[in-house]
Amino acid sequence: MLLGQFPEWAELPIERVPSSGTDHAMYRLGDGRAVRLPRIGDALGQADAEFRWLPRLAPLLPLEIPAPIAKGTPAEGYPWEWSVCRWIDGEHASMENIADPQRAAADLGRFVAALQGIDTDDGPARTDRRAEAPLQSATRRRGRASPPSTAGPASRATGPP
Repeated sequence: MLLGQFPEWAELPIERVPSSGTDHAMYRLGDGRAVRLPRIGDALGQADAEFRWLPRLAPLLPLEIPAPIAKGTPAEGYPWEWSVCRWIDGEHASMENIADPQRAAADLGRFVAALQGIDTDDGPARTDRRAEAPLQSATRRRGRASPPSTAGPASRATGPP
């Protein structure tokens, strides 16, 4: 797929990135790119959302976020659109590899606060309700018909990451 759609990158080394996520298989492409291939149907359309939103969000956030570079199309037996974005060096956050947990917590707090402050009125409507399933199941076990309502501005703020 890479050779056919992005021949300029076909000779770069590619390496699978171990990930605990379920939406995408990730590959590092050369030194500066990441390839994201959706693994499940619920991840379809994320490349379009990332291309629309990540460049708009980046200047509003205090931490670096991925920048989309290219979007691939279904080919060679792979059925879905996929994306290439800029690679951001780093490690998975864990207590073992965070030198200053207080600073990391403060940085994360600033990031979340900035993200929450972004106007999402023209953002995409949320269509993924996987996160509600455990709550619905738990409330049914307690005899409630459905979980408490999550309608309102906070529940709409579900555009790009």
